[in-house]
Amino acid sequence: NGVTCLGFSSGARYLSAGHGNGRILIWDLKTGTVIKEFHLVDNAEAEEANPDKGQSKTLYSNPIVSLVFSPSDSYIAVTLEMKSVVRDEQPSKTSCVYLFSVVSQRLVGKFHTRGSGTIRHIKFSPLKRSWLAAVNDDGDVYVWDINIKPPSIRRVSPAAAGDTPNSTSSTILSLFHFMKSPATGLSFYTANSSHILIVASTDGSIYFIDLNIKKVVRHLEINKAITSVDVISNSMLLTTDQGKIMVYSSIESLMNTTNHGAKENQESSNSATLSVTLWLGHSSPITA
Repeated sequence: NGVTCLGFSSGARYLSAGHGNGRILIWDLKTGTVIKEFHLVDNAEAEEANPDKGQSKTLYSNPIVSLVFSPSDSYIAVTLEMKSVVRDEQPSKTSCVYLFSVVSQRLVGKFHTRGSGTIRHIKFSPLKRSWLAAVNDDGDVYVWDINIKPPSIRRVSPAAAGDTPNSTSSTILSLFHFMKSPATGLSFYTANSSHILIVASTDGSIYFIDLNIKKVVRHLEINKAITSVDVISNSMLLTTDQGKIMVYSSIESLMNTTNHGAKENQESSNSATLSVTLWLGHSSPITA
């Protein structure tokens, strides 16, 4: 029942913590107090099953794998470990992202994948604020618009403009199925007019997906299993299962370099096309 994942709000005042028993705590870092505490309850299904009592029927006790605030901090997107069993239900055949209102603590959306692989990482686009990307153990990459909500979720709490779910049919904006290994991380790069989704996998592959044209525009490889990827300004940070942290100083240069430029033997700042800082200091895999 320990903490399994963490997520900061957009202003970094609030910290959400997912636990192994399906519980979420939201901390106010200014006061050091818990302001929200709830389990993942599917209220829509509960109301349909027992509308008179209005009691919760389905309690998700699966470990929470990942969570993230929406850009307006009105919602939290959550994924669960698929190896566990949902209490009082048969195991789900497909994994999905659960979208919860922070204010009402109600489930307001489910975004299903087409496979059963656990969704390990989710992230909202800073450019298209209602776009939510996810990667899973099947090696698939999904992009949804939370403004397009599954019809089974009937009630939605008011939220800030820009990422408020509506009542239309559920649609996957983009689905990419090209990786042969589990996806282990994703991040957005949105400099200038670019809207790039960077995805990493356990086989050391790094994919740059242009969401404007829905195509992979770059594929690079390193000689290590990648465990996470993040973007800080124009730099890309990778972590590996060997405890290494690799910082590429220029994503633009990385996208324009040859595949050889990303190989392990170029992990130094003397590369003509690529500047890489390599940090050593962990003897075990870095997972986030």
